[in-house]
Amino acid sequence: MLRHALSLRPPGLIAAVALTATVVLTTPLSASADDDSTYTQSGKSVDGGSSAGDATRLEAGDWKDTLGLTGTADGQRWYTVKRTVDGSTVRFTAAVPSGAPTARHDLTVEAFAGNLSCDRGDASSAGGGQQPIVVASAAAGAGDRDECVDSGEVTFSVTRGGSEGTEEQREEALEIRVMEEPPAKNAEQLPTESADLPEKLPSLSDPADLPEGGVSFDDAASLEPGAYRGTLTPGETRIYRVDVDWGQSLDAVAQFAPITAAQAEAFDGADARPSLVTYGPSRAAAVDMSNTYGRLNEYSSPELRSTTPFVLYNARENSYGATKVASTAGPYYLVLSAPPVEEGSGAAGADLGLTLGVAVNGKVSGTPDFGDQEAVIGPDLDSGSGMGWLTWALIGLGVLLVLGGVVAVLIARRHAARAKAPTYGYAPPGQPGPTPPYGGQQPGGQQPPYDQWQGSNNRPGDGW
Repeated sequence: MLRHALSLRPPGLIAAVALTATVVLTTPLSASADDDSTYTQSGKSVDGGSSAGDATRLEAGDWKDTLGLTGTADGQRWYTVKRTVDGSTVRFTAAVPSGAPTARHDLTVEAFAGNLSCDRGDASSAGGGQQPIVVASAAAGAGDRDECVDSGEVTFSVTRGGSEGTEEQREEALEIRVMEEPPAKNAEQLPTESADLPEKLPSLSDPADLPEGGVSFDDAASLEPGAYRGTLTPGETRIYRVDVDWGQSLDAVAQFAPITAAQAEAFDGADARPSLVTYGPSRAAAVDMSNTYGRLNEYSSPELRSTTPFVLYNARENSYGATKVASTAGPYYLVLSAPPVEEGSGAAGADLGLTLGVAVNGKVSGTPDFGDQEAVIGPDLDSGSGMGWLTWALIGLGVLLVLGGVVAVLIARRHAARAKAPTYGYAPPGQPGPTPPYGGQQPGGQQPPYDQWQGSNNRPGDGW
């Protein structure tokens, strides 16, 4: 029967089905499977309001909008978030692409309880785009004035600064993350200070191959502590996710190899400007930015270091941005990037060699008690897997192909069984009728001669 089944489908097609299923189900794809290695935004589309009075209501989660030119009505957006837990901390992070070297982005996020300003965060990019995004954030909650903690709603404004209407500016995509965190029942018993950060660099010994990395926070590839060796191409972004628990700190260092004479000639005297920045679960910057950028040329090879504070719940009451961001345990994101080179310089595709060291320091401690509440309300902080939508789509396609092959085999077997089975129907006049199985009665009521049943092995019921 199997031969009949296979004959209904060309052998090459069956082999292709089996091969496709094997490749899709066992070979994970990189986050940049389409060879597009530039930063990609994520979130659900929304239109922000033009004033506080018509602020667009958002829930905790990830969103996308657009931000117009400085000084125009579209250069400011307003949103409001309703608290779902009394006394919670509501975090709001906004990001826009850093743009070309001639672009400039000044971005401000401000949090309000009614007319009262609770928090304000600023970010600036004078061009160059060492990181793919410019990020600003603000929060309302623990440590703020009573109105900011007790208000049922928190309103946020996102404002674009910089010089008005310059020709370098254009409407930009705006990426937003909203998080809500319930108050800890044991907040007064949790530490307010941590040990000093280690001065020793993460180990760079015995490096493994550096994974491809993601091109968005959602596609961030998981990375374990250790040493890695790989390359970074100008214009490329690689995003990695490292889980950091309460009482711990994420420390990362990137050492770049000196560029070759051929690369120096290709860059035509220009410097490569790589960067390594760590972002917290809210996707706001969680590090001091002073050591996260560098210039790479034939005379200088930068060593970039990105170290977060120890993650303390009560650090959310701190006024310093990075410390305040590092008051939530969860996924922290290492963003390794270099701006594109000038078009036509010949340096496009020039791989920059690097070694990356990653360490998670500190023991798990100071864990807050949220009762029956989730530690973070809103975004799925477990979504970063290194496999994007394309991977899952191909996996689904592979499963469908396998199921289709199984159905085809079953149908073929059924057809083969029908073709092989005898028929006990009409016989033309003058022709002998078909013989029924197991020595049953022949058509017309005639029985076979008695001598056909002679012997113990030929009687009906004896082993037929």
